[in-house]
Amino acid sequence: MTSKDIFTQILIFDGLDQGQMNKVKACCQEKEYTAGARIFADGQQAESLFVVLEGRVDLRFEIPGRESTSSDNITSVRQGQVLGWSALMHSPIYSLSAYCATDKCRLLKVGRDCLLALFEEDPRMGYIVMSHMAEVIRTRFHQVQEELARRKGIPATRHC
Repeated sequence: MTSKDIFTQILIFDGLDQGQMNKVKACCQEKEYTAGARIFADGQQAESLFVVLEGRVDLRFEIPGRESTSSDNITSVRQGQVLGWSALMHSPIYSLSAYCATDKCRLLKVGRDCLLALFEEDPRMGYIVMSHMAEVIRTRFHQVQEELARRKGIPATRHC
């Protein structure tokens, strides 16, 4: 399991008390991936949320029938950042694919069903985590907008 220091650096869990953190930790497991490994695929059932503990993960838009490359990257996720937030949505389907972009990626895998059960049991915990998740989604949306603008040769304007 992860050390307390790493866990407290994860923004989406900021504001949880120690008891709540311990419950969330019970939903987690560490996973390691090597360079180029696909962590999850666009269109796949989203059963887990992930937090980058080490390395960098590229999020890609994939075109069916064509091999994915780094040119398909929309954004990258680094230490302490979350990916796979689709797992917490009503229709849990990943909307991008995730690939380990460094020699090694160490991720915290947080089970959807376990986490949602905690939110049912403790709505305040759910409110805290989902408030942070809304910020992640907002930021990711702007990253997608900027990447599309860049690809079209349009100067990006941040409206955050």
